[in-house]
Amino acid sequence: MAPADPWRFFASYEVQLDDDTIAETGIDPEAASVYVTVTAGETPSEATANLRAPIVIAHGRGRQVANQAVRAPVRAPLFA
Repeated sequence: MAPADPWRFFASYEVQLDDDTIAETGIDPEAASVYVTVTAGETPSEATANLRAPIVIAHGRGRQVANQAVRAPVRAPLFA
């Protein structure tokens, strides 16, 4: 697995955090960097990204969070 900028592959990707996650982490969603984990397959066309659990980094601290966006699958193909 490797981290990646999700918008390089998914232009309409969105991250929605619930109020409890924002309060617990102190993360400002507007100021955060977002990455997703990518899992390689046997061929490049089998690579997938986890859009359901992005890694959010702000102010030198990061955390993997649960994305509340409706269209955020666990295994999204990188190359359609």
